Amino acid sequence: MGAVTELADGQLCPNPLCGRNNSRSEAICPKCGTEQRQLLGKGTVLIGRYQIETVLGCGGFGAVYKATNLLTGQFVAVKENRQHRTFARFEREANLLLNLNHPHLPRVHEFFMDTVTGRAYLVTDFVDGETLEALVKRHGRLSWDEAKPIFGALVDAVAYLHENGVIHRDIKPANIIVIQSVSDQVPVIDTATLRQFVSAKHFRQGRKFARQIVKGDAFSDGFVVLQQGMNRLAGVWQDGKSGQRWHLWVRFSGSKVKLWRCECPDGQGQKMCPHLLALLTIYREQPSAFSTVNDSPKPPVALVDFGVAKVTEPADPSRPHSSSVIAWTDGFSPPEQYKSGVEVDPKVDQYALAATLLFALTGDIPTDALTRLELACRGETVPPFRPPRIPDAVWSAIERAMDLDPQQRFQSVKDFWEEACKGEAKGVSVPKISLKEPLKSLVSRIRHRIPFLEFSLSLSGHSDSVSALAFSHNSEWLASGSFDRTVQVWDYREAKRLKTLKGHEDSVLGLVFSSDGLRLGSASADKTVRLWHWKEENAVITLHGHNEAILTIACSPDGKFFATGSADGCVRLFQWRNSQLIWKSETFGAFVNAIAFSPDGRFLAFGCADGVVGFLSTRDGKFLRRLCETGYSITSIAFSPDGLHLAISGEGFGVQIWRLPEGKIARTLGQTLTKAKGWVNAVAFSPDGQLIATASMDEIVRLWRVADGKLARTLKGHKGWVTTVAFSPDGRWLASGSSDRTIRLWRLR
Repeated sequence: MGAVTELADGQLCPNPLCGRNNSRSEAICPKCGTEQRQLLGKGTVLIGRYQIETVLGCGGFGAVYKATNLLTGQFVAVKENRQHRTFARFEREANLLLNLNHPHLPRVHEFFMDTVTGRAYLVTDFVDGETLEALVKRHGRLSWDEAKPIFGALVDAVAYLHENGVIHRDIKPANIIVIQSVSDQVPVIDTATLRQFVSAKHFRQGRKFARQIVKGDAFSDGFVVLQQGMNRLAGVWQDGKSGQRWHLWVRFSGSKVKLWRCECPDGQGQKMCPHLLALLTIYREQPSAFSTVNDSPKPPVALVDFGVAKVTEPADPSRPHSSSVIAWTDGFSPPEQYKSGVEVDPKVDQYALAATLLFALTGDIPTDALTRLELACRGETVPPFRPPRIPDAVWSAIERAMDLDPQQRFQSVKDFWEEACKGEAKGVSVPKISLKEPLKSLVSRIRHRIPFLEFSLSLSGHSDSVSALAFSHNSEWLASGSFDRTVQVWDYREAKRLKTLKGHEDSVLGLVFSSDGLRLGSASADKTVRLWHWKEENAVITLHGHNEAILTIACSPDGKFFATGSADGCVRLFQWRNSQLIWKSETFGAFVNAIAFSPDGRFLAFGCADGVVGFLSTRDGKFLRRLCETGYSITSIAFSPDGLHLAISGEGFGVQIWRLPEGKIARTLGQTLTKAKGWVNAVAFSPDGQLIATASMDEIVRLWRVADGKLARTLKGHKGWVTTVAFSPDGRWLASGSSDRTIRLWRLR
């Protein structure tokens, strides 16, 4: 086999979910719209050995490919580096990792610089699994029992690195691959099946080779290597006359032969050569002749991506960031890792490991270390959020390992893990807190003024912005709608997704539950409303009629009706029982962005994109009166539970609270918000009428006191616009949705 790289036509799309092999002239992928990066084409063979199959990921330095080792049939990962100035460091890292051998770390096979592509490559084990980040997003937060075996293996791997003088420096959920236990047994192929893959001549010749080798007869030709890997057999055949050696392998899929290759002249056709048949026959008759090799790290987990792994040495602040050893990930890196010219020690991995465990147990990215440090300097400590139902010892270990001061952390990751596993059989206990009398008095005085909220959990599952939220009337379930065109129903207290409802052809913009909680209505930009028996995953009916996107939907207080507002300027009222249209309003001069039923069910308030807010009669849909014209697009409206106030939010003016008996503004919230970031996307009253929650484009949820309009709390954590808020009907929970694709829930006490 030659050692020269053979470039295939085209370029693989950088999007791993796409997989398209585009022409070299394409700047944008016609399939997924991703900007092209001139990656290797599918079928490229690097140095005559590694055949490129797909893209696994793409970053600033280059790409990571899945490839086949043409000598052995093993799948490998090939990491590409395009940055010439970092080649020397890339090679040092490769040489360092070549000496590592641990069951939960991928092995490094080879490092080379290719003259054809002008790039450097690092070949490692291919790890087939799901990142911890993706697992938590799909499954929801893990319990301690689920997380323990994963992190026990990780701790062992990280401790091994530290013992060998290596600091990973980039431990995070995206670099941890959870591996499912799979059988690596190779099937035994019977003689009748073997005949299908080989000509009669080669069948006889291959059987003869196999018999002589199994019997141990003196024979000049034969295998010098026989190996069994994951779903593959491999060998090296030596010709007795010429001494030439040929690599060959057979790959399986389940119980069937999938692919084969031999370097001999007859080994790459549509039929097997005698050497390949001999390989399979020997395995059937004498499997003990094969040595077992590990093709991948062992379950349950592998720690990957050593792109910034380093032997402890000082960073060079004179180098630019992209080539320096300075590297961090917000939420998972400790404060000392952000500093240039500082020699970090293994405790940075301890912090990151604890932060990753915290993410697994909560489903939420921890507050970044610099923000924690800033607040600590002002005396406002930000301890990590404690999820429910985890042992005290685990929580105590996480808190210490994530201490901002490296000297206060454990001496090693093993010490951290030993502490975490202490006393877990005792279960969870909540320590009693004894308050001094002055503090008790202070708490008593301010409790009625400042609501106590405890951030409880984050729900991840949508692939695009969360645009709508609705609690069931009994507060048991939470529904979320998204720009990804799906509706998801959650047992939110357990952070468990119950159903994903698909069918809309455009963004889901509004949601309502029926009074019994068994039906769910979803309004969409595809101009339809779908009514679901959500437990059965089928849409009862699809309602048409609006000529443009349906922007909002609301349920009547008695649960008998629901109404929709649309970009066609109309409001429609439907009956839940039979899905019949009751009435259609007149056409207004602008999009109907928001609607809300009065608590007594007699009126339906509406807000339009031209700033008009008015009222319709729920009896016949007749226009009753105009409340105001703000001059700004209305984004949300909400009645207070007593029906005396109407909150109106809009683009650029915050929130106006109108007192309806007098038809006047009682107060305006949010004067201090900037126009650019202060637009309020949604507003909601708490069930007791004492608080208003607002969702803003500045990534913050705010709670305001209705009595005096003062700001009571700011709730931070979202990494994108907050698009929607909702209180549970029992008043115990506040939910918010965001363009960061997550839902955050706070428990009110």
